[in-house]
Amino acid sequence: MADLRTEAEALAIGLEVGAVSVDESVEWAVAHILAVDNPHWALAEAATSSTKYPQDVAGTLRTLPGVPDAAASIDLLCQIIARRLAADHRHADAVASALYTMAIGDDIKDPGLKSISMWAWDALDLADARLVEESREDVVAMLLAQLRRYVDARDIAWSAAWTPAASPAQPGE
Repeated sequence: MADLRTEAEALAIGLEVGAVSVDESVEWAVAHILAVDNPHWALAEAATSSTKYPQDVAGTLRTLPGVPDAAASIDLLCQIIARRLAADHRHADAVASALYTMAIGDDIKDPGLKSISMWAWDALDLADARLVEESREDVVAMLLAQLRRYVDARDIAWSAAWTPAASPAQPGE
């Protein structure tokens, strides 16, 4: 199970690349506040950040004490991304964009996941324009297969206080 600071880093990166919403980060902070007797002030700040910009909430999460396990943070974030894409393929563009940003930032070390992360965002556009052999569904299936392979090969667990939803509420729902 990941420690608090590692989970916070996963959410912070997710906020920065658009894979996690501010509301999800607030839910995570509230869950951790309810799970402990004396929560750190940064959890309270994050729990009351629903109207703040994602980058500001990411900064708040990073004020929690400790040193995150960088690899575990990426693993946790990839788990969120994989669940989201598996639950609703309409998230494909957002997932591909987030993975591309992580790949060019060298956050993704796995060669298979990095390769498809560099390819999928453009491939979705090209498939939509029918400029490649693969259909949009083919691209999503390949991306999801790599994400599942990556996630399944790791021992990834969020704390008992919070588990990310497979598909967050969209604005207006």
